[in-house]
Amino acid sequence: EKIINKYGEIVWFWPNQNRYFWNITEQLDNGDLLGILRNNAWNQSGANGQRGVRINIDGNILFETDFNIQREFHSHSTIDSELTYLTFVKDYFINPLTGLDIYGDLITEVDNLGNIIFEWNVKDYFAYEDVDPNATSNDWTHCNAIFFDYEDSAIYLSCRHLSRITKISYPDGEVIWNMGRQFISEDIDFGDELGLSWQHAIKKLSNGNLMLFDNGNNDDPELSRGIEFSVNEEEENYSAEIIFEYTLPDSLFGYKWGDCDQLPNGNMVLTSGPYGAIIEVSPQGELVSSILNAGGTYRTERIDGIHPLAFSILIPNFNDNDTINTSYLPVGESITKFELWNDGDSENIFNVNIQDELGWMQYNNTITLDSGNSYSIHIPTDVYDTLSDNLITIEVCPLTSSSSECIYTMLNSRSCSTNPNYNFSDSSECPELLIGDIN
Repeated sequence: EKIINKYGEIVWFWPNQNRYFWNITEQLDNGDLLGILRNNAWNQSGANGQRGVRINIDGNILFETDFNIQREFHSHSTIDSELTYLTFVKDYFINPLTGLDIYGDLITEVDNLGNIIFEWNVKDYFAYEDVDPNATSNDWTHCNAIFFDYEDSAIYLSCRHLSRITKISYPDGEVIWNMGRQFISEDIDFGDELGLSWQHAIKKLSNGNLMLFDNGNNDDPELSRGIEFSVNEEEENYSAEIIFEYTLPDSLFGYKWGDCDQLPNGNMVLTSGPYGAIIEVSPQGELVSSILNAGGTYRTERIDGIHPLAFSILIPNFNDNDTINTSYLPVGESITKFELWNDGDSENIFNVNIQDELGWMQYNNTITLDSGNSYSIHIPTDVYDTLSDNLITIEVCPLTSSSSECIYTMLNSRSCSTNPNYNFSDSSECPELLIGDIN
């Protein structure tokens, strides 16, 4: 798995060749990546050895499931802001109608300690008689996408081999509706007329509409498309209407894999997985850009950069050659200036708290910074001539990211006159020193 720039050039790839990083599923707002790691040593009863992982950009594994998963691994923030992970687990059983060994999908949610906190099994809610004859005989549902809707506290589930989208109430697990292809059970509430066929990548957009990649398997002709559609849920009189669709040429028919996303500017990005084709189109259906050499890929996600969250704070007259990091301050009344920089690829919000032992510096403020911008912090101080010990604590807390911790640094402050190496041209100011950088 890899990250490429707009020219299709690789800017990051999984560095550990002994454990195959098969699929990046999400970038968290602090830059960590979620995905699926493969290792043949984990293979079990016909299932690929796949674990859900969270890694940082250096390839260090921060979290790993202790069980095999399938196709999906996404974050979910609980009501108390704890980060959890949603995934699929294969569930083998005997179809009571046919007596055949088959497997379905079990939605599984785990916390950061690996504890299972939610499960939802397709066999408890779907009718066994609903089977697509074109699907692999024992792969009943082949669910391939989960999207959590915080507004409705619901899960959207895409099951490829049933050409079905299901909306599930969370956490009670009740089915709100099923949409897609109608089968024998007639459990589909609406949407058969949309003609979904073996779709991927269901998601809810900021405008309330839904979007997915419709692969188009077994259609005549077989064509893949991205669609945005609205769902009317008033008084449970459900219906769906296509708002926008873009059909790929037959040369890019995605018989497997695939993705469809909406960018902040309203453009749609479609991914035909087998061909590594990434196509961006405008809301008017005009081609904006294309990458046709990305290599086979299950899905793609447009990100601002590989370092969405990075910051530094510049410290005046900083000297790291002392036993303890030290900032030398002018004698008398002056303004001590710190400078916060957003070095990340995205806009970020920071809370900055600066305190000192003598009570001179009492600063607390929330600061919003665009990528590459800085903010100057001015704190009035009054330093006496022999000052040699005043511990300053600087705390920077990223508020944009729910998965990042506060960064602390401590340094001593002294008056300039306590440093015998200075040659003073003006006793009220310190000579220029190397600007410090903490992160």
